[in-house]
Amino acid sequence: MTKKTLIVLGALTLVAIVLAFAATRGQPRIEATDQAGQVLFPRMVNDIDKLKSVVIKHSGETLTIDWDGKVFRMRERGGYLVEAEKVQALAVRLARLSKLERKTAQADRYDRLDLGDPAAKGGQATQLTLQDAGGKAIADVIVGKRKFTLGGREGGTYVRLPGDPQTWLALGELMVGTAAHDWLKTDIADIKGDTIKRVTVTHANGDKVAASLGPNNAFTLENIPRGMEMVTPSTGDDFRKLLEALKLDDVAQASTVTFPKDRTTTAVFEGVDGFQITLETFDDNGKYWIRLKGSAPADRADAAKLVADLNARTEAWAFQVPQYAIVPLTKSMNDLVKKPDPQGARPAMPQGMPGGMPGGLPPGFMAPPRP
Repeated sequence: MTKKTLIVLGALTLVAIVLAFAATRGQPRIEATDQAGQVLFPRMVNDIDKLKSVVIKHSGETLTIDWDGKVFRMRERGGYLVEAEKVQALAVRLARLSKLERKTAQADRYDRLDLGDPAAKGGQATQLTLQDAGGKAIADVIVGKRKFTLGGREGGTYVRLPGDPQTWLALGELMVGTAAHDWLKTDIADIKGDTIKRVTVTHANGDKVAASLGPNNAFTLENIPRGMEMVTPSTGDDFRKLLEALKLDDVAQASTVTFPKDRTTTAVFEGVDGFQITLETFDDNGKYWIRLKGSAPADRADAAKLVADLNARTEAWAFQVPQYAIVPLTKSMNDLVKKPDPQGARPAMPQGMPGGMPGGLPPGFMAPPRP
């Protein structure tokens, strides 16, 4: 880690331990052994500057986050960037954990606290290990259920140290993300819709849908069939806003994901400043993968910078995204238009009664006398 990062992280950890001690004193008195109240990993403050890797094991799967000297990267995702702030926050929460109450030491009861075998498929236990460059553990703990009813300002977490049969209720909330997107930098693109002038979508079967900027800044479908209209007034806007706040669910190196021609849809986004961004997507059994690449005129500095930044993030990667993020690209023209509602149409009156009252006139009803 850089000196600045280490100083900040070390200072946060030290402050966190002090806060943990203060919080422990504010908790209700709980009878426990002489180990109660001890910080779970007292050496973390001294050893945190040696941190090289964070290893998370859950339900037979492993995620490894490595420090490369400048940034954190996820090993199982080809070295994709990880949010450093999330790693730092995890280390602070881990440093704060202190033993509060001794729990079961019987292995057949571990699962009740989600403290069983982290390697067991379908299990709920999570093993968190912080390692130095040599693979030596700086901290190693199995994390189970959380407890919210301690009666104080802070909750608790059930924990077990590997190799030790004793389990503990620890003071502090240690939430360890077990999915890749819990740690990865999720931003793919954030290109504002008002910078887009046209979007052209070509489906794998050759069918095309285009939407473009029209009068009054309205973004509408082109070549709408005669006698039809857009399903909603915002149908066109859904296309131009698609690259706004686009985030990933997962990621893979581009070389490991094949985009089959007979299943790939291509969308071209044309910018008002002359840039062009091509997005390709296909459905891999319910998993939607995309890849992006941009280009821009060299004489348009703002457009060139926008595209350069985008390409730097995306050119070596394929991204899995949630289906809702690319819904417009999955629809044909028939899905996007409808017949207009007849002008002035009114709901039909129920049959067999005047004034639309079901069942005819009520008993005893007398019509008002005619004038």
